[in-house]
Amino acid sequence: MHFSFFSALLDSVIVPMSIEDDKGKDASKQNRADFLEALSESASKEVKLPVFEGKVNTILEFVDLWSIDMLCMVYYPHHFFLEFIGKGIIKELNTKLKIPFLILPDTSN
Repeated sequence: MHFSFFSALLDSVIVPMSIEDDKGKDASKQNRADFLEALSESASKEVKLPVFEGKVNTILEFVDLWSIDMLCMVYYPHHFFLEFIGKGIIKELNTKLKIPFLILPDTSN
């Protein structure tokens, strides 16, 4: 998995984050469970955040509060990521973040 590579290369800790919006589908829940299992040896406990003032602001607050140096998202089909693309959230994040922002493909298949 890409994240383990980055963690080892940069001697860093991975902090998985999810936004609780109560729209979880079975495929999304399974993707999240698989992701967390793959990271179990190199990541801290998952941080679950409520939506504060929109998802972009929630992510920006998380990055600031936790002093995150790089933000990565994994693209999973049928994932809330598709909602991010459709609502322009990715574009807004890309313009507002002051840290590197990576979108990585799902390589579990």
